[in-house]
Amino acid sequence: MMTTKHRGQSRITWNGETWMVPSQSGPGRYAVTLTPKASYTCDDFSLRALPCKHIIAARVVWLRDHGSKAG
Repeated sequence: MMTTKHRGQSRITWNGETWMVPSQSGPGRYAVTLTPKASYTCDDFSLRALPCKHIIAARVVWLRDHGSKAG
């Protein structure tokens, strides 16, 4: 059985402009931009001004699959 982390990573996709990260708590998907500066409009990111779990998940998949060749 895959962990939640691995299930989420397997569904994160790159559409050429943004990373599409699925919600863990519902059917939604979130658009995440990593470069030139990480951006995303979730409440956690807006409140703390630190990377949220969606940005971290996109970065993990980016590094795993592409190293520094994709953004």
